[in-house]
Parts: sequence; structure tokens; C-alpha cells
Amino acid sequence: MSAPSPQTGCVIGVDLGGTKLLAGVVGPDLAVRHRVRRRAFGLDQATLMATIVEAVEEARAAVNEEIVSVGFGIPVTLDRRTGAAAYSTHLPLAGVPFAAVMSERLGLPVVVDNDGNCAVLAETRFGAAAGASDVVMLTLGTGIGGGLVLGGKLQRGWIGAGGELGHMVIDMNGPPCQGHCPNRGCLEVMASGSALVREASLRVARRPDTALGLALEEGRELTAAAIHLADTLNAPALYLLTTTAEQFFPKFGFERIARADVPATVQASVEFTSACPTSATVMRKTL
Repeated sequence: MSAPSPQTGCVIGVDLGGTKLLAGVVGPDLAVRHRVRRRAFGLDQATLMATIVEAVEEARAAVNEEIVSVGFGIPVTLDRRTGAAAYSTHLPLAGVPFAAVMSERLGLPVVVDNDGNCAVLAETRFGAAAGASDVVMLTLGTGIGGGLVLGGKLQRGWIGAGGELGHMVIDMNGPPCQGHCPNRGCLEVMASGSALVREASLRVARRPDTALGLALEEGRELTAAAIHLADTLNAPALYLLTTTAEQFFPKFGFERIARADVPATVQASVEFTSACPTSATVMRKTL
């Protein structure tokens, strides 16, 4: 895969997920000049689009260098024939010609791709998969995304769904998938950060004496981040979490991901928490 051409000025990169938005101003040296964070969960389309513009404008105003373009990684199936989001599980973006709308509102050139595609490209060019020609990547957070590079080329598929590894059906009798996905038992609904919260909630209901149970009683939101914190501080909470992991992950071939070289106190959560903005596993293989 060829490296991107050198540039002058800075770019703004935006990672839009099902729960949060992270944006950063990045210079030609790949150093991050400024970071912005916004909540994305539960917003309607108009509010979400306004939040994105606000975050980019904040990042733009925070540096004294020229911004030449903005790149977005968004969790949608992007139809590159039309430039519109063909499908979105977690956010109200289906049918939106995202690049055109953002370019008009920001007055800057805009590039948009699926967030999993952006992640695998970044790892292949600059990160854990640098130098590999064949790369499979899982992006783990609120949902599960993926990216494929084969023979040095990004594989998008016919309408952009080539790397949607999170929506492979793993258990045909599993629970209904999240958001607008019509399937049951997708990898995402079985092993994502949202799945961790769901299964922990069920177990907390039977064990209210844990730190997580007390947090729920106090009206606090049960999130993957809260689960991760509780499992490091509270033995019963850790027991609930590890039994959840042991019940689900081995069925899907995740033993090596969840267990290899990870301390026992965090092995059930470290790979599956949405608290980590770039939680991902890169698997390199020469075909």
C-alpha cells in the first residue's frame, strides 16, 4: 500500500462512534495539536450534525496553523457511488450525504469513510500492521467494526460492507442485534462493549451486593467504563465479569484475544471496553 503524499498544514481527524465523538488536529509530523471530545449517544440527526460541526470548529480555532481538510471515520455502511450513508446501526445517519453536508457547513475539503476502514488504514500505514500486505482488524467499542486490507488494498466491498465483521451471525439463536440491524446473534451483539453492559446488568440483578449493584442502586449509569473500574476494585464484580466472558467469548474463538498475556484481573474486560477510544486487535497474516 502506497504511503500518503506529504502535505503542509494540519488536518482534523474525527472518530465518530455510537457513544462519543473524538476529534484531533494532526500536523504533518503526525503529532496531535489539540483534542476534542463530545457525547454522541442518543442524539437526533439535527443535534448530532450540529455537535459534529461544533467539535470541528473548536478544534480548528484551537491552533494557529492552517487546516487544509477534515477526515471523518463514521460507523456507517457508506455507498461510495452516491456518497450517502446506506446504513447505520447506532446513529441517525442513514441516507445522509455526509461528506457533502460537512464540506458545505465547514467550508473545507472533507473525506469520509467507514471507521473500521480508517482504523485499518492507519494501522497499516503507521501502526501495528506497518509493512504487512494482508491485515484483518476488529474495532471494539459500543459495537464491533472491522477492516480488511488484502494484497495491500483496502477491501470495501460492493456498497461498503466488505469489512463489517461485527455483523457476521455467530449464533443464529442469539439475541436480536443492536440498533437497526435485523439479524440475531451477530458478533457485535455477543461481544461488544454494549454486550458486556447487557450481560453484566443481568448478573448484577442477581448479585446486588457488588460494587456494580450499589452503583445501579445509586442511579448511576452502568457503562463498560464503570464495569472495568469495578472489576479492578471489587472481587464479586470481577467474578460476575469473568463468568460473563467465559460464557460467551470462547464460543466465538476469542480465547486467545481475551486470555493471551493479559493479567487475570483485567483479562475479561481489557479488550471489550468502550472506555478505550482505540480498543482494537490487529491480526497479521501472510496469505
